Amino acid sequence: MKSLSSTLKSNYLGYFEVAALSLAMIAPTMAISFNTPYAAQADGAAVPLAFLAAFVGIALVAVSFFEFSKVRPHAGSLYAYNSLGLGLKAGFLSGWLLLGTYVTFTASTAAMFGYIAQVLLQNFGIKPSWYLMTLGALALSTYLAYKDIRLSARFALIMEGLSVLIITVLSLIIVVHGGAGGNSFKPFEPSLKGWSGVGFATVFGLLSFAGFEGGATLGEEAKNSRKLVPWALFGTVIVAGTFFTFGSYAQTIGFGLNHIKAFQTSGAPLNDLAHRYLGDVAAIAVDVGTTISAFACVLGSLNASGRVLFALTRDGTVGTSFSVTHPVHRTPYKAIFLVSAVSFVIITAMYNVGPSNIYGEVATLGTLMLLVGYVLINISAIRYFRTQFSWIRHRIIPVLGALAMFWPIYSSLYPVPAYPYNILPYIALVWGVLGYGIVHLKLKKDPAHAERMLQLEEEAG
Repeated sequence: MKSLSSTLKSNYLGYFEVAALSLAMIAPTMAISFNTPYAAQADGAAVPLAFLAAFVGIALVAVSFFEFSKVRPHAGSLYAYNSLGLGLKAGFLSGWLLLGTYVTFTASTAAMFGYIAQVLLQNFGIKPSWYLMTLGALALSTYLAYKDIRLSARFALIMEGLSVLIITVLSLIIVVHGGAGGNSFKPFEPSLKGWSGVGFATVFGLLSFAGFEGGATLGEEAKNSRKLVPWALFGTVIVAGTFFTFGSYAQTIGFGLNHIKAFQTSGAPLNDLAHRYLGDVAAIAVDVGTTISAFACVLGSLNASGRVLFALTRDGTVGTSFSVTHPVHRTPYKAIFLVSAVSFVIITAMYNVGPSNIYGEVATLGTLMLLVGYVLINISAIRYFRTQFSWIRHRIIPVLGALAMFWPIYSSLYPVPAYPYNILPYIALVWGVLGYGIVHLKLKKDPAHAERMLQLEEEAG
C-alpha cells in the first residue's frame, strides 16, 4: 500500500487537460516558427515533404502509444510500456532516455522563450536580457507546475490555442495570396540532397512533434485513463500534423521557391512573412503567439519531466528522494525543482552560444534520445501484444513505425552533419549507457529489486 506522500492526485484530469500537456510539449507555434529554417537548410524547398514524412512516422508510433496506454496508465510512460514488452532493463533505459529528452526540452524551450520575448519587447523600445527573460519563464513555470497540474494544463491549452489560431490565419492568407510565386507541388518533392536530405530534414520535423506522448505521463492522474489518454495522444498528433504540414507549406511558398536562401537564413520566418503580407501589427501578433507557445512548452516539459523522474525514482533504482508528492498539491514537487535546477545549469553553461543555438542543439539532442525510445516502443508492442492480437496494430504498424524512426537516426549520422550536430548522437549514447549501467548494476547487486520494481509498476497502473 503506497502512502499519500508517494502518490499523484488520481481521477483528477479530463481529456482536454491531458491533450493540453501533449499540445504544450509539441508547442506547434514555436515549432513551426523556428524548426522550419533548419529543415530548409537540410533539403531546400522540401520542407513540407519533411514535415509530412514526420507526420506519417509519428502517427505510426502513436499507435503503439495508443495500445500501451490502454493497458497500463503510468507516470513513467515509456518506462512502463517498454518494461512490459522488453523487460525491466529496457524499460528503465527507455524511461531514462525520456527523462533526458524532457529535461533538454525544458532547458532549450526556456532559452528560446527568452529570445522570442526579447524580440517581441524590442518592438516597443524595451531591450531586456534574453537570459533574464529565460530565468523568469523558468521560475514562473516551476511555480505553476509545483502548484497544480490542472491549472498548468488549462493555462497551457488557452495559450497554445490562441497562438495556433494566429499562425493559422497568417498561413491561410499566404496560401490564398499564392505566396511569392504561386502555389506549387514542388515543396513536396525532394530537392538539394535528395532523399538523404529529406531524412535529415525530417529530424527537425520530428523535433516539432516530439512530446506528443507527454500526456501519457498523466496516466495516473486522468479520469478513465485507459480510454481518455490514448485518444488524447492520437488526437494531438492529428491536429499537430495537419497544422505543421499546412504551415510549413505556407512558409515555403511565402518566401518563394526561388528565394529559399532567405528562408534558410531567417531567424524568425513567420515574423518576416507577417511583415511582408500583413504589416507590422500582424508581425507583433505573431511574436506574441510564438512567445506564449514557447512558455507553454516550458511548462509542459517541466510537468512531464517531473513525473518521469518521479516514476524512475519511485522504485528505488536511483534512490527515492524525488519520489514524493506535495502533501497539499499532490504534485511531484521535488522532481520538478530538480529538473528546473538542471535546466538552469544547462542554460547558464551554454550562455555564450546564444539562445537560438541552445534551442537548436539541446532540443535536437533530446529528440535523438526520444527517437530511440520510439523505436523501442514499437519493438515492445510486437513482443507484448499476443492476446487480442491484430496483424495491423501489433505487427505491421509497429514494424513500419520502427523503420520510420531509424531513417532520421541514420540521417543524423551519415552524411556526417556539421559541428556540433555531429557529436550529439554520441552524447545521447553516453546518457543511454549511463542509464543502462545504473539499472544493470542495481539488479546485479540486488536481484530481489526486480520484484519490487514490478510490484510498484503494477500498483501504479
